[in-house]
Amino acid sequence: MAHLALGIDDALRHALFLTASDSDVWIGDLSEIGLDKEIIPVRFAGLDYWFLFVSPHAETGNDPAFLQLMMNNVDAELFPQRASRLVKFCRADAEAEQFKPEGWKLPQPRQIFQFAQVIRRVMNFYLDAMPEIQQFFYFPASSRLLRLYARVFRSLVTTRPERQIATLNGTGACHAYQRA
Repeated sequence: MAHLALGIDDALRHALFLTASDSDVWIGDLSEIGLDKEIIPVRFAGLDYWFLFVSPHAETGNDPAFLQLMMNNVDAELFPQRASRLVKFCRADAEAEQFKPEGWKLPQPRQIFQFAQVIRRVMNFYLDAMPEIQQFFYFPASSRLLRLYARVFRSLVTTRPERQIATLNGTGACHAYQRA
């Protein structure tokens, strides 16, 4: 099953999960899958996920007017810097509706707390690996994902002062953070 819209074909998917273990949690290496687009594969509770970090500029074809329109549509109060990323994740097997989380719930609802820890580990890994990226945006697809991401980023703010992640915006459908 290919995710061509994400720039991931079957061969790349296989390569990204080639070293995955069968343990409860496995976090793969950071890989570039295009210009201004990175991916970290994750296995959690036997399910495979993509954590994507995509330049909002690249996402909108490097068209400033289109990017401004996108940001206006999600009530963003700022324009993304060049060194910024949209943070997304989806199930690796969610082909048609990859960013509609109601179709890919966790095996056990109580695993959400462990999954939040995995997201925090992925973000810490990314922060270490990509110090040049200064801003992070996410557009939660549901109120549950909003709470999940808010919990993760609050945790990053309080537990890793050397990484200093500050809230920039938390209104509407856009949530933004920046290295302080």
